[in-house]
Amino acid sequence: MHSCPHAAEMQGKEKFLRYALDVGHDQHLQVVSDPDNILGQHIGNGIWTSAHELVCFLRIQHPFVLRHQRVLELGAGLGLAGQAAALSGANVILSDTAEMMQLMQINTQANKQMLLDCPGSLQAMCVLQWGCCLSNYPYGPAKLQPDLILGSDITYDPAQFLPLLQTIAAYAVIKHDVQVILAMPDREETSAFLETASKHGFVWRCLRQVQKPDLLTPILIYQLVLGPKPSQDVLQLQVSPCPSSVTIPWTDGPVSAAAALVSEAGQHGSGFTAASQPSPLSNAGADEGTPGESSSVLGARRPGTIASPGQLLVQSGTGSSPASYPSPGTVSPPQSMLGDDNPAAYPPLGRVLPYVLLVLDFDWSVIEENSDTFVVHELGGWESFQRLKAQGLPWTELMDAAMVAVHSQQGRRAADIKAACVRVPMHPRMHEVLQEASASSNVHMVIVSDANTVFIDYILQAQGLQGCFNAIITNPARFVDKALRISPYHTQPHGCAACPPNLCKGLVIEELLLQHNYCQIVYLGDGRGDYCPCTRLGPNDHILARQNYPDGTECSLLQLLTEQGVPSKDCRQRLSPSHMPVGDDSLAAGLTGEASKQETEAFANTTETSDVSFAKSGQQQQQTDAADVDGARCQGTHAADDQSLETEQQSRLSSLPLGDKTKHSLQWQHASVYSWSAAVDAANLIQLLLKAPTQT
Repeated sequence: MHSCPHAAEMQGKEKFLRYALDVGHDQHLQVVSDPDNILGQHIGNGIWTSAHELVCFLRIQHPFVLRHQRVLELGAGLGLAGQAAALSGANVILSDTAEMMQLMQINTQANKQMLLDCPGSLQAMCVLQWGCCLSNYPYGPAKLQPDLILGSDITYDPAQFLPLLQTIAAYAVIKHDVQVILAMPDREETSAFLETASKHGFVWRCLRQVQKPDLLTPILIYQLVLGPKPSQDVLQLQVSPCPSSVTIPWTDGPVSAAAALVSEAGQHGSGFTAASQPSPLSNAGADEGTPGESSSVLGARRPGTIASPGQLLVQSGTGSSPASYPSPGTVSPPQSMLGDDNPAAYPPLGRVLPYVLLVLDFDWSVIEENSDTFVVHELGGWESFQRLKAQGLPWTELMDAAMVAVHSQQGRRAADIKAACVRVPMHPRMHEVLQEASASSNVHMVIVSDANTVFIDYILQAQGLQGCFNAIITNPARFVDKALRISPYHTQPHGCAACPPNLCKGLVIEELLLQHNYCQIVYLGDGRGDYCPCTRLGPNDHILARQNYPDGTECSLLQLLTEQGVPSKDCRQRLSPSHMPVGDDSLAAGLTGEASKQETEAFANTTETSDVSFAKSGQQQQQTDAADVDGARCQGTHAADDQSLETEQQSRLSSLPLGDKTKHSLQWQHASVYSWSAAVDAANLIQLLLKAPTQT
């Protein structure tokens, strides 16, 4: 850090502080702060850590969120997040109080050339008084209709909680698919703000917690969604109109004297104190790329994408056209979940607003087996599998090598693999509920699995469920020289120590949530890999965690939740009328009195029928497989092998400081957790939770 000789001469002993801040992708924004309060004493006179971490989250981890979007930054201060969004292709409006306009203008002037040359644009800087009437406001809800609202460290004043929520609600009511992303420190005021938001009908989730050695307080990235029943208070704006002071960058004539001073100082090396500012941002774990290009850490092409139930869609800039699910084993070039790699082809986010997102693990959740080990057994490759496993290969590499071995040693081909997949068991009640959910316009149904595209595709074909899911996110697989080859879903390091290197389900959930607003999430899973995505869930969401496998082995997801102090209850209790009182805040609140009794009787009848049917199918299965392998022995071996995979993941977790992160993310968010052992119970609870979602 050094002083500039002309600064004292022009401003006495008071100086602006100017430095370059790394905002990712080898780009730096000039930051001009006012530590000596030259322009007055304001809390936004400097860069807060939350703003920097918000930039990191959006530009490095999820750049697709910004491209070609209309962005409104609330409480922008120096405008760091908004300017960084423009560099990534967003069209940005910066807003704050009147007192902050001059310093905001100074900062945009310092980055003028970068902002003029970037793929996005800085459209305006305006005064926006929270809670005021916006009917005649130049960038009001009806006129601007933003796709994305950003805010960093703007919840420090409890007196502004309701006005802030009123302003957000005003935009969300007009455009219900607007994404609201807030970066806030982990402190009491943040907790109080979230409680206030819940009270007034908002749904919130913690997408990310940033905890670094140089951070005194962790930074939390939240998504805020206006729920179906907002309070009257939050919908009632003040009568007084919002001030309409607007500055259009670089087109309003001469800049202010202070801005001119800083601009001149930037050219001649005077008028400010320069600081060398090392950035906490790092591109480690992210794809290389420039703003405007796809650089999401989720780099591999997905076998499916968000679409309407019953078909998969290929999204384009002008709409969506039907497309069939890729044939087994096909792999395509990298892309984002949103669609084409061409930035111009990305559609506006969240044009459809389903009420519920149903996320399903596949092995031991949708099906009653581990598809990987089951198929290996069926193909006669178990001995080769065990020899390869002893080499310590990561699971996806192990499965890839095992499938090559069964082809080279046993001569197994696509037809043999398909025949093995046909024999994978699925409970008939689960099958029935998934078909029912796929027909609902209020539900997006997504499989997120550590299996592979070929196995899942063949199994769903055999069960008549192909095309029922809006997205299937798993490891891509294809046939090369008649041998099945399996690749990792994440082709670049994802940076999550809690997940296997091939797939972080938590990052997948983040991308799904950043594409659509959901008022509720139902997550079905069993293993350690399902734990990370569960840390993204909020108070309105439900986790259905399997309790144990058929051989009695305890499942890791429920174990981890219990270790973190997250309470759970048996899902059968949730299905009981005594546990569905009037006023229950879940979707089943309407199932009271006779309706609850009828529902429970129907569930009981369905359970008995399904159990008998599943028992018969199990007997037929054992008879069919008797010539090849002992079904009971395989089942025990499969569960034991699942446990070895859990042990592999546990070794990664042991060195990770998860305590603070998970306790905060789960205990504070307190998503409802239900344990289950029988697939029929899980299916019945899924049906109940999806039964009658409130329309938004």
